[in-house]
Amino acid sequence: MQIEIRPVDTLFFRDGRPFSMGDESWANGIFPPAPSVIYGALRAAYFSEKNLLHNNRDELDALTQDFRITALSFIFTPAANERQEQLFPLPLDCVKDKNDDDCRELAVMELKEVAPGLQSSYAENLPLRGSHLLMTDRFSQYEQVADGLFSFSQLKKYLEASMPEPFAGKRVARLTTLEPKIGIGREAETHKAAESKLYRIDARRLATRYDADEAGRLSLCVECEGLDDFPRQGLLKLGAEGKSAVYRVAESTDTLSVPPPGLKGRRFKLYMATPACFRKGWYPEWIENPACLAPAFDGEALKLLAAAVGTPISIGGFDIKRGKPKAMRKAVPPGSVYVLEASEQCDLPALIQRVHGKSISEFGDETKEGFGICYVGSINETAECRNP
Repeated sequence: MQIEIRPVDTLFFRDGRPFSMGDESWANGIFPPAPSVIYGALRAAYFSEKNLLHNNRDELDALTQDFRITALSFIFTPAANERQEQLFPLPLDCVKDKNDDDCRELAVMELKEVAPGLQSSYAENLPLRGSHLLMTDRFSQYEQVADGLFSFSQLKKYLEASMPEPFAGKRVARLTTLEPKIGIGREAETHKAAESKLYRIDARRLATRYDADEAGRLSLCVECEGLDDFPRQGLLKLGAEGKSAVYRVAESTDTLSVPPPGLKGRRFKLYMATPACFRKGWYPEWIENPACLAPAFDGEALKLLAAAVGTPISIGGFDIKRGKPKAMRKAVPPGSVYVLEASEQCDLPALIQRVHGKSISEFGDETKEGFGICYVGSINETAECRNP
């Protein structure tokens, strides 16, 4: 089941950092929101439509125990026509020239073997050991695109290692419009303006400026399962200010089918389509111990060859059921890429079936909320660094 969420106003999503209007006047936000935000908004909309908001919270949990998010993406609809385009986070091993702000030319970095002796000053980062690097010769100076997007067809080519170069992408900053807003806190009892509570936020409208090169609107697309009686359309609240958004269940029953590529060797990459939380920070624990994924993989081994990981994001929130803040965790951002090599003892087809299109987040509650959804892909290698 696919659900399109189209905001009717600006949105603001708080990041994980604490904010007090009396001490700071500028509230920091993030976009796109954490998957848990979308998950909570859909659950609330379901309970509201079914008139269940006053039920016991344990009963509500039981009603949605099978509800899970299986994919998150964007839908861009150009103003000139209704030809919708599905967009996903750009992999962070795709780079642009430092002087190209519009992502007109992008290249996928190749796995290259480097001379031994590369040292790291941070001992805990040494699982890489410095034997391989992700690099490209297309640009003399290049950088990652933290807010990059690319199409569904490009995603499939990327996972097959058949992406033509250079290729063009999009940026969230170009498809949305920032609208700074000033507000003031109010007293809880009287609702009068409170002293020293002036604040500013950077709200975001999910539409381009009218004079943009590619005018249109952006909406959120959620693929989920476990709630077959979800209302076909309606309203929900979204963001820190509870702004309204229209949701609609797609008429088509087709899902975003991304078949795993046919690997030619033992090396492959993992592309993170949503943020993922791991117990060891940026490093997935199951690389060293695949049995964490399933007992059947006990005794098998994987080796991390290279990684393209972005700036971590803070994932928090408030647990309404328990009446207290959730534990703050650092998550690798969407688009992060891990290049792995499986040993001969590893049942690679079974491993791919376990992780491709599924959540590999290492905290149980987050798997059904849409954290850690990843896809397996083939890798680009130089001639001297071919698959063993």
